[in-house]
Amino acid sequence: MPSLLEALERKYFTDCQLENLNGDDTAAEAEKGLISIYIPRLPPLLCVPELLVLNDCDIDCAGDFEAIKEKCRRVRELDLAQNKLNDWQEVFHILEHMPRVEFLNLSKNHLVGPICNPSTLPTNSLKSMVLNGTYLDWPSVEVLLDNLPLLEELHLSLNDYKEVLIDSIEFAEREEDVAGGEVVSVEHADGEVTERNERNDNKQSDSHNLTATTAAAAASAAGTTAAEAPETEREIETETPATPPPTPTSPTGSYTESKRKRIRPHRKLKTLHFTGNPVESWLEICRLGRVFPSLENLVLADCPIKAIQANVGNSGNGSSTTAAANNNTDEDCTTACEDDVEMSNKAECPHKHFHNLLFLNLSYSNISAWDDIDQIAKFPKLRNLRVKNWPLWERLECTEHERRQLLIARLPNVCLLNGGGVISADEREDAERAFIRHYMDKPDWERPKRYDELVAKHGKLDPLVNINLKPDKRLKVFITYKDKTETRLLDVYCTVADLKTRLEKLIDLPANKMRLYYVDQDFKEFGPELMKYPNKRLYSYNIQAGDEIIIDEKK
Repeated sequence: MPSLLEALERKYFTDCQLENLNGDDTAAEAEKGLISIYIPRLPPLLCVPELLVLNDCDIDCAGDFEAIKEKCRRVRELDLAQNKLNDWQEVFHILEHMPRVEFLNLSKNHLVGPICNPSTLPTNSLKSMVLNGTYLDWPSVEVLLDNLPLLEELHLSLNDYKEVLIDSIEFAEREEDVAGGEVVSVEHADGEVTERNERNDNKQSDSHNLTATTAAAAASAAGTTAAEAPETEREIETETPATPPPTPTSPTGSYTESKRKRIRPHRKLKTLHFTGNPVESWLEICRLGRVFPSLENLVLADCPIKAIQANVGNSGNGSSTTAAANNNTDEDCTTACEDDVEMSNKAECPHKHFHNLLFLNLSYSNISAWDDIDQIAKFPKLRNLRVKNWPLWERLECTEHERRQLLIARLPNVCLLNGGGVISADEREDAERAFIRHYMDKPDWERPKRYDELVAKHGKLDPLVNINLKPDKRLKVFITYKDKTETRLLDVYCTVADLKTRLEKLIDLPANKMRLYYVDQDFKEFGPELMKYPNKRLYSYNIQAGDEIIIDEKK
């Protein structure tokens, strides 16, 4: 398999195969009287362009770093998707020798992890990184976030993430402060930051003092001296074994059986693509909001999210976590779920951690309730929303235009919906009035809260008059043959030829012997009109009820 340098030289620095013509071939062509045209080839590139695309080249390593540094000094965007890279240190070395790279695509490479912390930052200029289909584990994502402080755009689509195993350490501190405790961060020799709850330590201290007091009282009652009390205390303590400390399961930090790591929030990231990951619970998405507090664009297309709710108890994906919390025999799993249960009890708002979100894509989700649209309307800065192909839309008995009106009326802050044009003031007003009329005849318990807000804005509206401008399909007309006239129902959508066929049974005259005339009751003075076109439909004659059709026999 080629190295990056070999693939680079093969694409940009290969010598022209037709640089010099063979002397014998030239002489042969001259004998044949052919004219040779010399086209000078372009000089070889001194360095590659700013956009370097080497995807699907089977690259498995970098090659000579000094040559890469010399030839790629102008590269700003590097696309290495669908290659055979499997060593993150190799990637870091590539970035180290391309210091101007701002965009890096590593999709479909075998970069599963783990990532050891690099000794130096690979680059300070990388702003966008694509890791789709790499199945990168969360400890490796944490390392990348720590070493890419200027990263503004991150793609983690198609990585089979069922849950988000990172969270903000600041959120944990706020939770502890609300609970009455104080979190103390302790930095160890290896740089790992752990947390200690002072309130819990105080409780343990109080429990320890209570145990000592109880032991002293027991010793006094038995006639023992105060010096013997500590020995009794030690005997009591040895009867109850202490809970073993959590065991790290990841080389990047103290990942306990909860598998979730508290990290510092990454405040530079503004765009996150999370498409195609089997996440069902909005609680997991809230963790992304806490880790990336400056997030402006969030793409969650093709994620089977069931509801826009941050409550663990109502989330589909949290079932395994809740089951673990309810299992009293598994103390470690119960400890692992304490944070989720706390959040469930508080029932926090789904939009709480997305104060800066401007664009949200939830297409192809499993959302099936209007209440979730009402939750989306509470995102304070949301302006662009995509909600295509929901199960909710399949259950609605309305046209696409009516569905769009119902959505616009429920989303007062959204300016772009499902990739369409900007919602104008007139379109919004029409949608809000249609929304009021849609719910005005429904019972109060079916009306959403938005209905009362719009009624207060537009007032109570009268229902629209149902005007049907379609022509009647069947009309009563007079059929006259010789001296006989009858009234018949006539289908105005049939043709003249069809009418002749139906009249055969009425007057016992073959259709090919008939000649039909149309008489308009309002313009009889102009005389009858010959109906000579057999494929012409009757409604095109503007037939009205009470008009007359005269049958004449051909001679």
